[in-house]
Amino acid sequence: MRKNLFVSMVFLLGAAALPAQEESVFFAEDFLNQSIIFIQNSKENAKCQALRIAPYWYLTAAHCVAPLCDKGCDISVELLQGELAASAVVRHTTDRAGRKVFVHPDYLSGNKKNIHRDMALVRFAPSLDEYYFADFRAGERLDYKTFMQRLQEPSLMEQKLQWDALTSPKVVLRTVSGMANRHLRQPLAVPVLNGEGIFFRQSQKDDFYYFADLRLYTGSNFGVEQGMSGSGVIFPGGDAVGVVSGLVGITELDAYNEEGEVVASVPYSLDKFYFAPFDSRNVRFIRSTVHLFHDKKGPVFRSITSQQAAVTEQSSAADPLSGKPFSMPL
Repeated sequence: MRKNLFVSMVFLLGAAALPAQEESVFFAEDFLNQSIIFIQNSKENAKCQALRIAPYWYLTAAHCVAPLCDKGCDISVELLQGELAASAVVRHTTDRAGRKVFVHPDYLSGNKKNIHRDMALVRFAPSLDEYYFADFRAGERLDYKTFMQRLQEPSLMEQKLQWDALTSPKVVLRTVSGMANRHLRQPLAVPVLNGEGIFFRQSQKDDFYYFADLRLYTGSNFGVEQGMSGSGVIFPGGDAVGVVSGLVGITELDAYNEEGEVVASVPYSLDKFYFAPFDSRNVRFIRSTVHLFHDKKGPVFRSITSQQAAVTEQSSAADPLSGKPFSMPL
């Protein structure tokens, strides 16, 4: 049975279930496939979030791993937090056999970062990567057998649910295609992960649009900030509509025609939230990368539904809220 939780908090691991809130449209299960990742090479480190889209694959933002992993890196994936803790270390090297990190080939164009292609895949191979299990409260390392036995305890039911969701992800990636603009009809949420549990920020306005020429979704920022990069942007029910991208230092966004040529630049605003979609090119990147390993269970893609988004005549040449034209109309 799905549990309705506070709008500001989805899941606090190891704690009692939160009381139902009728105004909330998101549930604990909607966020169980999201994890914190720590990326480190010999000189630098970073913290991001990631969405587990298949048993062996995490999807994150390209800027989280590039250039940090260009010459090899270790990625620690926080699989479980709370009374019981579990993590895995993915070791990425540049040789073919050790390659675990795959950056979208169109993310970088010379010195320019294309935020609509700000996606990367991390391959998680349970038979090869290192697992760590622990009783967090007792400060004790656990072996796998003891960890699984502890997960059966009634007081740890919520952690068991998250573990099951992570090991058998059921997230659906909602795709967009063609040159039609779309107006999203449902609210969005982005998780905020920390060492204590999973929280989230939820959109309050019905003002999110997909602009085909920008290859981006955009709307009013509802608290998404630096540190949340790489997480999935979620519809009620848990379907992912895109990935939180990196916009630090960005001053304007380019708009494209069907041939991929830049036809205009739209000013960037801190009041807006822009994120990368699952459009045809991003879907092709994910599918072709996963196909290299012949995995039996890959990510699930389905077209965005009419209940989730409606075709609109709204143009990226104008602000969707004010209707005022941008400085460089298309």
